[in-house]
Amino acid sequence: MTSNSAGGTQGLQSPGGLSSLYSRYATECGLVIAILAVIVIAILLDPTDAYLAKPLYNAKEILRHASILGIFAMGAGIVIISGGIDLSSGSMIALSGVICCSIILGLCQYTGLVDETGNPITANLPTWIITVAISGTLGVGFIVGSFHAWLITVVRLPPFIATLASLVGLRSLGRVLIQDVNRVFTPNANTQIYIRDAAYKSLGQEWYIPLVICIVVALVLFTLMRSMVTGRHLYAIGGNEDAARLSGISTEKKKWLAYCIGTMTAALAGILYSSYVGGSMP
Repeated sequence: MTSNSAGGTQGLQSPGGLSSLYSRYATECGLVIAILAVIVIAILLDPTDAYLAKPLYNAKEILRHASILGIFAMGAGIVIISGGIDLSSGSMIALSGVICCSIILGLCQYTGLVDETGNPITANLPTWIITVAISGTLGVGFIVGSFHAWLITVVRLPPFIATLASLVGLRSLGRVLIQDVNRVFTPNANTQIYIRDAAYKSLGQEWYIPLVICIVVALVLFTLMRSMVTGRHLYAIGGNEDAARLSGISTEKKKWLAYCIGTMTAALAGILYSSYVGGSMP
């Protein structure tokens, strides 16, 4: 009996048990429960019963928007874990939408995809144009992240000040850029760019595409932070940067990586927002 009781107790306390799994991810489970509670309360308090009238449609919309938010939130989380902060995520999202649409307009002009009045034809675009635009936008995110890391590690500005400047500067740059791009490629200086290509718009309008991208980003970052030495170094820097430096960790390079991840995930979210609305209007 004693042996059986001990064996039973060990079975209940095994690492694979539900109780140990919950205790290991108690914070994450709590967040999921809180999100579900907010959704239930919103459904109950909705006077028009819109959630209950179209439950599948609303579930898809919630998944779409939560996925896009989650993409750049995970990038911002990496920055916070490393002991920094990035206030410029919203402005980076706005700028990345402008950059992506501007590249599309420029490539349309370069390849002769224009109508009789000289306006770019943004419908039925070749796949390579969209691919180049997305790659270029992610490249801009990489450059902005590198600039943040340079300001913080070389110029020695506090992360709050460095990214606060980008918060104002990036959105202002987007507003100026969108007018100049329209002035060059179209007859007037509008403050919006519209992309009519169905494939581009489907990136944000098909609910499952942002969800799949969010899951892929989550898996990549989970692997980075839980299974790689770089992730442990980022945790160490966030806990005590001086101790991490004295232990031989290259804190400047790891901060550079963290800020690049933050801005590139924001750029990716900006592309999805831009495709969702069918253009850019920062």
